[in-house]
Amino acid sequence: MDERDDHRSSDADELSEQERGGEPAGEPTSQPPAASAVGTHDPHAAHTFEPDRSEMSSDEPNPAGSSETGDAPTLAAGLSALLFYLAEPTPRATLAAHLATTDAEIEAALPALRAQLEAVGLTLITEGETLSLRTAPAVSPLIKAVERKELTRDIGRAGAETLAIVLYKGPLTRAEIDHIRGVNSAYILRTLQVRGLVERLEARSGARVHYYRATSELLAHLGVASIDELPDYHVLQDKLARHASAGERGGE
Repeated sequence: MDERDDHRSSDADELSEQERGGEPAGEPTSQPPAASAVGTHDPHAAHTFEPDRSEMSSDEPNPAGSSETGDAPTLAAGLSALLFYLAEPTPRATLAAHLATTDAEIEAALPALRAQLEAVGLTLITEGETLSLRTAPAVSPLIKAVERKELTRDIGRAGAETLAIVLYKGPLTRAEIDHIRGVNSAYILRTLQVRGLVERLEARSGARVHYYRATSELLAHLGVASIDELPDYHVLQDKLARHASAGERGGE
């Protein structure tokens, strides 16, 4: 075989190698596979990938108070949670502020809220501009049976603690009672009200603020005619006043 035949054979081998997608053995590849997949015309192409917008949903739910969607069921859920936590008549404006929405959207969400509450034995009470939750009439027999049992039970440590706060520091709001106790006091206050030991009063200023104070029945049960006759009442008032004064000086 002459030299020309050797060249033709070598060219044929190289062509066959390229047709199979390979490269001659012993020679480095022209670029890494990853680079080849991206392309060499734009070194930043791997960082400019655009996601498929068709796979993205534009109707993902917003937070309960978002006014962008006007989602009444979602807003109703937020209202239900707030009213349950606050456990007292709350102005619509206050609820709207908590949920970052408007009074109009609160009003629009009320039908959905009523439907949700009906399914769980609750009902929505509207008093002027305030909203609150109550048990539904359909479950009234059950609630009354539970109340009768509650009236025969000891009020426990939580009840005694709350009564002491109301007696020696009242009248005060539920928020103040919660702050002193460090826990939510809605349930125990309701229990004490049912027993006639604590009463709730609306602020004289007309603001939608409620205060709790001891009832005359409680004072009679304790054997005193007035708050001033409670054991160490004036001593504790002096201590509370000094404590409050020290706190004010410390905050300066």
